[in-house]
Amino acid sequence: MNGNVILPDERLIVLLNEWYEQSWENKRKEEIDRLLSSTENELLLKYHALLSERQKVGRQNLDDSFERELAFYYHLYKGNMYFYQRHNREAEKHFQQAANHLSIVENEFARAEFYYKYASLYYFTYRIEQSLDMAKKALMIFEKDPRYVKRAAHCYIAIGLNFISLKKFTSAEDCLALAWATAVYEGDISLQGLICHDLGLLYKDKGDLATSIKWLIESMKYIEPDDQTYYLLAEAAYLLGQKGNAKNWTENGIKVSQSLGHLDYWHRFQILQARFGNAPSEEFAAVLEDAIAFFVEEGLWHYVAENGPILIDFYLKSQRNDEAAFYQKLVSKARQKIKAENHFEDSYSS
Repeated sequence: MNGNVILPDERLIVLLNEWYEQSWENKRKEEIDRLLSSTENELLLKYHALLSERQKVGRQNLDDSFERELAFYYHLYKGNMYFYQRHNREAEKHFQQAANHLSIVENEFARAEFYYKYASLYYFTYRIEQSLDMAKKALMIFEKDPRYVKRAAHCYIAIGLNFISLKKFTSAEDCLALAWATAVYEGDISLQGLICHDLGLLYKDKGDLATSIKWLIESMKYIEPDDQTYYLLAEAAYLLGQKGNAKNWTENGIKVSQSLGHLDYWHRFQILQARFGNAPSEEFAAVLEDAIAFFVEEGLWHYVAENGPILIDFYLKSQRNDEAAFYQKLVSKARQKIKAENHFEDSYSS
């Protein structure tokens, strides 16, 4: 949610992972020590302690369980870095590697953090059952300890988001309400903003676009809008005929998605502009084709299922039946993949 700002813990993760991968000069060590003095993240402190022990003792004198625990933290943070960069396939490879070492990790909080991070990736790639399972596992651990009440709130948000995907809006609102109570009690402004944003998503999926816009704008009072916020605002405004607002929010969203390197949302904004900006027919088709090719490459099948029918309709109206048939097969494949990964009837079914 913070645009281009690199937070101290994020920089620390990068340095610690570099230390895991290779040895380097002392001035990097000095930067790590400086960043460590300002962090309260106990997992990063644990990761640093393991790396320090390996450097002190040497690899040949360490047992397998020590190396496996160290590898767990490395792959957890490496996967999370790739996830926030939207490199989903690389993120999943590292999360799977972390999972291979999970059994030897005694720290319950570390296991809960792993479940939560994996739940986030599953949600983003529209594997709802897996995401719900991981988020609930994380919640069961976080709720045991009052120190992690905010992490429990994030789990309620994750569960609520999955309920939105399942169109279980009442259950989703209940989860967001529980998270909101924690956010207010703890005075956590960013958490309040995140919940307002997700209420915007909920009302968008319910079809109440005006209320969706209200909540999304409310979220901006607490946190800096990200590309998803601008996308939801722009899409709702286009559908409501608010062309000026839609144009401004689209332009802002494109800038944010470019600055963050989020090509998924960059393509989604291009589609919005093509759909609602009266783009010439060939340009319209090219934008949709490029976006869908990207979604296929990244395994974002829900976006293929969402946008493919728009291109199919265009080709059918243009009497370009071969192209229409190609994308009909692709959309069918996307829907099959969604169903294979989720044991429920997806919302794109005909």
